[in-house]
Amino acid sequence: MAHRYSIDDQIAYIFSLDKVEADFYTSAHLENFESFCEEISLSIQKARLFESDRKRIRELEILQSTLTAISSQLEINHLLNEILNRALELLESSSGTLALYEPETHTFRLAVNSPADLAVKDSRVSAEQGIMGEIYRTRLPLVLDDYSSWPQRIEKFVPSFPHAVLAVPLNAGSELIGALIIGSQDSKSFYSQDDTRLLSLFAQQATIAINNAHLFANAQARAHEAETLQKASAIIASSLEQRPTLHQILKQLARVISYDSAAILLLHGEELELVQGNGFEDQSELIGLRISLTQNQPGAEVCRQKKPLIVNNLPVEYPAFYDINHHSILSWLGVPLIYKGRIIGILSLDSLEDNHFTEKHAKMASAFADQVAVVLENTRLYESAIDSARQFSALYDLSNKISLDLHPQEVYQAIHNAAKVLMPCDCFFLSLYDKETRLIQDVYMIDNGVMQKKRLPYAGTRFIQPGNYAKSLPDLQRFHR
Repeated sequence: MAHRYSIDDQIAYIFSLDKVEADFYTSAHLENFESFCEEISLSIQKARLFESDRKRIRELEILQSTLTAISSQLEINHLLNEILNRALELLESSSGTLALYEPETHTFRLAVNSPADLAVKDSRVSAEQGIMGEIYRTRLPLVLDDYSSWPQRIEKFVPSFPHAVLAVPLNAGSELIGALIIGSQDSKSFYSQDDTRLLSLFAQQATIAINNAHLFANAQARAHEAETLQKASAIIASSLEQRPTLHQILKQLARVISYDSAAILLLHGEELELVQGNGFEDQSELIGLRISLTQNQPGAEVCRQKKPLIVNNLPVEYPAFYDINHHSILSWLGVPLIYKGRIIGILSLDSLEDNHFTEKHAKMASAFADQVAVVLENTRLYESAIDSARQFSALYDLSNKISLDLHPQEVYQAIHNAAKVLMPCDCFFLSLYDKETRLIQDVYMIDNGVMQKKRLPYAGTRFIQPGNYAKSLPDLQRFHR
């Protein structure tokens, strides 16, 4: 005797009784058995519904605690790990990855993986391939019962996701942030619609947490950049010595932009002269190095355009310059040093990695370049003032020496010493004009540091070796007037 029980026109249970005796069961037995089966069926159905509700409640409780945990995390790397681990716990899965979409390269970067030694760790996947490609195109969840037999599978993922896979997008409005993918090693397991809804709900909150973490990180970065610029300004205000100040600015710059070496070069006609560097093995040999602007090199381009330049692959974009000067540098960033609309040099950064520098780096480097330009102008004005003060001091000392000393030779010596302070000279000749004889007498002559013998008075023009200086009486007359 058997009875079939259906739910929504689908056979759910079959109950049967067996007896070794023939013709044992009667219609009365059947009627009682059917009533009994109805009661059993209702009890089983209620138990199933209760178990389903209990599972749902447990999932919601886990989801709530999970959302609370990830919402309180603002450090991006810890957050991504927490999101993946919680997703695996939520759906009792064994492997997974959290991939972030990067529009610049149109790829997904596998930011976090579980287990940690996942074969695909640190790799990138094109936004046109596999699961990530489906997520990118549809922006919808994807459920696969057997990834290994899926026609669009990527073979290197099969060991990590051999069977059931559930992938959901991380959507922030119309913007795709990434994808959350989990899988099971159990060939008998599969993901249901309830699982998909649960993970999608979790992904929505995870996306909000990731955006919050990015905002927090950006705010921290801006605060750090502002603090670093403030320190650079403080360095400028505290010192008027050019080289130590520029060196400190380059060190501060390294706190906000990662580079392997950096240099400050000043414009001299058709050349750039390296006046300060940081990160070079032997910096002393580089100071004073000059690079012609007529070469096909990126510094010349910065000077011509008066705007930042990013070189992602130096050997490809500037092969001649790379071969001559930068055998190991792959990325280059240059920004102009501009003071009052006039370019006075460039600030350049080097990296041993290709595609290292970004527009954000260029913007920050430009802010530092403004600081460098101020340093250069301040030190120029300071050194100019020092030179002027030194010259006035020399003239003052000379006037005192002349007024106090009546010995002619010592007066001549004082004049010579003052002249050396006012301007560099290798040869110095002091001649006096005698009105009565109308002749010129050389009274003090130094040639390359050696005192020369006095010569006979002369009139008109005489050429004196080895300095080959011409003296003319009219010129001397104009001088004395």
